Amino acid sequence: MPASVKIAWTWMDFDPSSTKSAIRARLIEAGAKQELLERGVYVIRLKPPFGVAYPQGHSPTLYIGEGDVPSRLYGHRAWVKRFQGLGYEFPTEIACAFPRVRKNQEAYKNFEAHLLEVFFRRYGTLPLRNSIHETRHFEHQYTKIAMHGIIGPGSGTKHTWAINPLPANSFRTVFQRTHAAQPVHRADVLRATPFVRRSCSTLGRTNARARRRIEVGRSESTLLLWRTVTN
Repeated sequence: MPASVKIAWTWMDFDPSSTKSAIRARLIEAGAKQELLERGVYVIRLKPPFGVAYPQGHSPTLYIGEGDVPSRLYGHRAWVKRFQGLGYEFPTEIACAFPRVRKNQEAYKNFEAHLLEVFFRRYGTLPLRNSIHETRHFEHQYTKIAMHGIIGPGSGTKHTWAINPLPANSFRTVFQRTHAAQPVHRADVLRATPFVRRSCSTLGRTNARARRRIEVGRSESTLLLWRTVTN
């Protein structure tokens, strides 16, 4: 029977000038338990009034990640500062959760993969700063996710603007990389090895009206197949 995993979210404002100890203290002050911080999932979001214009809608989400939350957030400071230096303050906030499943030390990683997949299906791409679409096999059911208010703007939102990086913007490269990129599980890859590029005909998926570039890569233990279609 699939495990039912209860998700409780902790929120805090994110100051990219904070030290790691200050970030940890703010998380605990916001209600996170210190003993859970090493294995968590977090979402970095823009605060109103701005969101990001994604291919299939707008969302304030900039990044979805997992790991030791204080350390990971500390590691994101540089690009958040750079983002805030684009001409507007762009205040950011953090939503984090610490899912636990008995006899499964990687439940938080599964939940991160779930959030990324939901985001991709809803918006047609990954968040602005996510470049890897991870897939994981698990049978969990999540309760009280409040998904729309975590990866989306939420109901009654005050997000009234949606921004989009233009070609001259350094954030555009990662932003466009995952547009319409489709992860394929290991079983779907035929004799593919990491970091090898193969033509679409190898997989029997030729299309006379499109040029498909397939890139195979490995992220930790997950083998991913990316497909980009151009006219």
